[in-house]
Amino acid sequence: MSHGVLIDNLGGTGAVAKRLGISQSRVANWRERGVSWQWRSAIAEFAKEAGIDLPEGFLQPESQGGQPEAVPADAEPKKDAAA
Repeated sequence: MSHGVLIDNLGGTGAVAKRLGISQSRVANWRERGVSWQWRSAIAEFAKEAGIDLPEGFLQPESQGGQPEAVPADAEPKKDAAA
């Protein structure tokens, strides 16, 4: 299952964005790029409550080629200092 299918199963871009309190454009980007690591635990909880399975490897750092830093699910993403 792709991350886009997971978002659809959770009610779509708008529903996921509203549930997480973030913009729809951020969620829409996850369809192509995958759900950002800092939001995966929140998405996993949302899916669990809804009885929806997660994509294989969704919570396993190895699937992204490395160990992500621990970030609370409600944290805002870091802004790139170079931008």
